[in-house]
Amino acid sequence: MYVGDVPRSDAAQLVRDDVAVAVLQAYQPAVLQLYMPYAVAGDGNCCYRAVSLALYGTEAHHLHVRTLAAIEMLSHRANYDISDAAYVGTLDVLEMFVDTYSRLLDAVPTSQCAITC
Repeated sequence: MYVGDVPRSDAAQLVRDDVAVAVLQAYQPAVLQLYMPYAVAGDGNCCYRAVSLALYGTEAHHLHVRTLAAIEMLSHRANYDISDAAYVGTLDVLEMFVDTYSRLLDAVPTSQCAITC
């Protein structure tokens, strides 16, 4: 945990993702016994909105989550910079495309809504 975390919010504003529910009912109905998928805004920040929803009960703190992600990347460069001699290999560069560390650092703290909305 990082200092300055925000409190969890009331879950009253959650909107069930009916498409995800239908897919789960068709292929993995047991998942719905423990979990319920909820929708987040599709504005280019959806990954951070989903993490915010999971951590805080609201997607409203997505910019806070972006900031935490940037702090994590700056604090633990060896986990994210595939060109660094100290890279620990948690991202398998043979299995997926991983952009340069500087491009990742530029993208993480930038709200996509400012670009796409």
